[in-house]
Amino acid sequence: WTESFDNQTPQSAIQYEVYVNGVLDHVITGDDQTIVYGAINGDNTFTLIAIDSAGNRSTPVSTTVVLILC
Repeated sequence: WTESFDNQTPQSAIQYEVYVNGVLDHVITGDDQTIVYGAINGDNTFTLIAIDSAGNRSTPVSTTVVLILC
């Protein structure tokens, strides 16, 4: 995803809440963009919310992908 930018919070301090299929999975801080969870052989909706150091939350951004185990 594209990193969030804030004129008060350095990129290394911005947090991202990562939701997988509507459930909070984990929180990433900074520029780590790795998501390793998802249901195999089905649709997975990943939603991200950026949070700056003041607690301001971005509008959620989602994408749905299908993971298929061959």
